Amino acid sequence: MQGSSRLVSVDIFRGITIAGMLLVNNPGSWDSVYSPLRHAKWNGCTLADLVFPFFLFIMGVSSAISISRRSNTEPLLKTCLHILKRSAILFVLGIILSGFPDFDFRNIRIPGVLQRIAVVYLISSFLYILAKQAIYPERIYLSIILAFLLLSYWYIMVYIPVPGIGYSLEPGKNLSAWVDRYFLENHLWKYTKTWDPEGVLSTFGAVATAVSGLLAGSWIIQKGDDFEKISILSIAANIALAFALIWDYSFPINKSIWTSSYVLYTTGIALHLYVFCYWLFEIKNLAKLARPFLVFGLNAIAAYFLSGIISRLLTIVKWDQDGKEVVLKTFLYNSYFTTWLNPYNASFAWSITYVTIFLGLVWILYLRKIFIKI
Repeated sequence: MQGSSRLVSVDIFRGITIAGMLLVNNPGSWDSVYSPLRHAKWNGCTLADLVFPFFLFIMGVSSAISISRRSNTEPLLKTCLHILKRSAILFVLGIILSGFPDFDFRNIRIPGVLQRIAVVYLISSFLYILAKQAIYPERIYLSIILAFLLLSYWYIMVYIPVPGIGYSLEPGKNLSAWVDRYFLENHLWKYTKTWDPEGVLSTFGAVATAVSGLLAGSWIIQKGDDFEKISILSIAANIALAFALIWDYSFPINKSIWTSSYVLYTTGIALHLYVFCYWLFEIKNLAKLARPFLVFGLNAIAAYFLSGIISRLLTIVKWDQDGKEVVLKTFLYNSYFTTWLNPYNASFAWSITYVTIFLGLVWILYLRKIFIKI
């Protein structure tokens, strides 16, 4: 790969992530979900817990490529305005998903997945621009920024006492939860109400994940031998995993507060997966093997946003079933899945069907060469 041309491996990795998001977020029944597809209750990391950091990681890789390309063709101000515009659109889309269909702004959830993506994209992109303006290679500055984010967040969470509680990393009692309540009272996740998994302070960790992607992207776009690049990234992945497992003893791997050990652990796995994608799809030119994921990756945000709206509608629209009014999802699920499958298989089959339907929708866009950009 030369220069900063588009990488199909990035689109496919993004598509794998979006497909994973749809799969994890849309079971037939939350009471019957296979354990790898459930988020860890608190400390720990399941397959489901890899999805969001993978998206932020590949967003960082993509941002490094995009900003580098733009820096060669347009003024810096135009690039900055593009970043601001894109961040604003993503945040607004997130608020729409949070509020749909009632839009009770007095209690609407302000944090959220798209909102976090917007904020992290904004901060990490400007950090990359600043790093590129520096005298030395941007990778040096990005490494310093990453270390600062990880260490400062660890210190804040572990060594600053929670008002009225003291030192704690427990659910609802840690400093991140206290900050969420202080700044976002009445606007938090409805399932906790006292803290938010996409809250204020944990954004430190989320930005660090994106910066790790920037580092990987800045390495990939350099001229040089492809096997040397993926060898370096593989070594970095193993170092990240080793540090994560050591750090886990004092600052546990935890998605809900996006701990520093969680950043390193998920980054290590993401790097290994991306190295495999780069080898298979860039070096071996076998992208045709992953066409469904490529299709998802080229319209990732559109697929995620639309799936969120449809998922909500399925729990709002009423349907008559044997004289009893039920929501449309319950009618479809009970009629076509639970009648012939056990609860766990039925729930998983619903998820697979949901992903497949949206794959069909984005495939239509792909065939018509419609790529919804934000």
